[in-house]
Amino acid sequence: MQLSDLVPYGLSQVVANRYRSVLHPAAMPGRIVRIDRGRPQVAVPGGIRSCVVGSHLSDSAVAIGDWVVARDVPGYELVIDLVLERTSAIVRRDPSPGDNRDQVLAANLDEVLVLHRLDRKLNLGGLERYLVMVRDGGAVPVIVLSKADLVTPDVASAAAAAAAELAPDISVFVVSAVSGDGLGAVAGLPAPEKTVGLVGESGSGKSTLVNSLVGSDLLDTGETRRGDGKGKHTTTVRQLVLVPAGGVLIDTPGLRAVGLSRGSEGVSQVFDDVEQLMGACRFRDCAHGTEPGCAVNEAIESGDLAQRRFESYVSLQREQSRVTAREAAVAGRAEAKRIAVMRRKMLQSREPRRR
Repeated sequence: MQLSDLVPYGLSQVVANRYRSVLHPAAMPGRIVRIDRGRPQVAVPGGIRSCVVGSHLSDSAVAIGDWVVARDVPGYELVIDLVLERTSAIVRRDPSPGDNRDQVLAANLDEVLVLHRLDRKLNLGGLERYLVMVRDGGAVPVIVLSKADLVTPDVASAAAAAAAELAPDISVFVVSAVSGDGLGAVAGLPAPEKTVGLVGESGSGKSTLVNSLVGSDLLDTGETRRGDGKGKHTTTVRQLVLVPAGGVLIDTPGLRAVGLSRGSEGVSQVFDDVEQLMGACRFRDCAHGTEPGCAVNEAIESGDLAQRRFESYVSLQREQSRVTAREAAVAGRAEAKRIAVMRRKMLQSREPRRR
């Protein structure tokens, strides 16, 4: 089985080494390049094949971008037997109230382009949510402000400056797929052995940007609705696209809402400036209200920290705490049920048998 056939799909030496420890003569390596209505299509040596997920795996166990091990069953489709450990993932919590499920939008990405269209008011809070989601998943976020041809240069420059203040270490690009402005810088992001994802609201220009970067109209695009300027869902499937110069892009459907999963470092990384100020307060248990010597309040009063940004930090921290608490409650109920079943079986085993 030639692993080299998967190099155009982003195969790196690290992934190749992982494969060598799990492959056997009947196994076939591959990468999921498309998921449509729950049915994955996998790039394997020799082409792209439709697959089914093995009975020991759930359908949600696989995602676009996953590296998998499949088995060719004569007379049937390929069967996915194993999913290699992911290096990163874009994970969104279902925003429905009371829902406790995570949705993996894409896996094994190096960078993720977070798109926001310039002809709509810059949603800094929404961008922060996307940045936290990407950071928590282990990838590097990049902000792309699209549709620059629909606004004046001054508006575009002001938006770019505001976005850059969200995190000093995150790159911000202003692009127009119509005029081509800014595309050269973004085109340099995909590279051999590199996977770049795209996320954003419907109508933000993800599919148009993908088409521009690959130089072909591979993905459907659509106009925004009149009246509210909202985009139509032209991307209904998750799809991996090869870039002629090397590397791959993963387009994802537009998101109406971004619910955060239980995170680890995402909030701290995106709001590092806020947490540094909190550590400089006079009192270690400062609530950042009326306490004297509060570095956070002093920064807000001096204009060094926007009140909106601090409130966004507090809101995201509370949301992730609620998610963690819900997961702990669910796990606790499951454990209590397991213990109850064990106790019942133990008591039944002690009852004297009737003759």
